Amino acid sequence: MVDNLTENEKDKIKVDMALKMYEQGFSNIRHWDQIRWLVPSWFVTLSIGAFGVFGLSNTSDHKIFACFAFLGLTAFAAACYYLMGRLIFYHNTQVKSFEEIEVLVPKEFKNILLYSLPFNLLKNDELKKTATYWFMMIIASIGVLSLIICIYFLIFLINDFISFLDLGGFNRCDGYL
Repeated sequence: MVDNLTENEKDKIKVDMALKMYEQGFSNIRHWDQIRWLVPSWFVTLSIGAFGVFGLSNTSDHKIFACFAFLGLTAFAAACYYLMGRLIFYHNTQVKSFEEIEVLVPKEFKNILLYSLPFNLLKNDELKKTATYWFMMIIASIGVLSLIICIYFLIFLINDFISFLDLGGFNRCDGYL
């Protein structure tokens, strides 16, 4: 069936196919771009919650909650950082696939497929100029800070437990049971 087509008909099919592939590719990029902006907002929201628990932790009763809040924030920071890295990978893979799509199209139609993005995630120098890079650095910094705070609370919890044992610990509670 394809053999019966003229060269113009074949070219038209190739151009239509390339346009559909481009359309899908840019739809993917728009989708990933939305997620790239949502991840920092999710992270900031949880960070505010964790630091809110930190504000409550001035009494020893709340130190365990603060420790778990910051441990959770550290884990979420690692997940967000990983997700942002994967989004950069997906973006770069899609941009490279545009070059492969251009091969399908005859030379006279290549100007139809010209694409321009306002940012470049392919090169490290260009990546550092994007909000994505700086969001990742902020997420990593807060993640490390929250791990340090978690360790800080954990040390105090261990010291409190050791003090509890030194004061008689569980034996002291026997008279109350």
